[in-house]
Amino acid sequence: MFGYIRDHGDYDLEEVQIGVEDREDEEDVFVVRVFVFSGERMNTVGWYQVDRETGEVEERQ
Repeated sequence: MFGYIRDHGDYDLEEVQIGVEDREDEEDVFVVRVFVFSGERMNTVGWYQVDRETGEVEERQ
């Protein structure tokens, strides 16, 4: 995931954090929230899905 962010975004990877959700209704993918903290606020950079088998990353709409 961090490689994808490095290649497709303009973010300082030292500040980027991710949260992974394993949703029962989406068995083929992991849902990933990419975010950074700004002061005490969490700012979402984007939502992505990662294919469990191939590791392919797609941005969610």
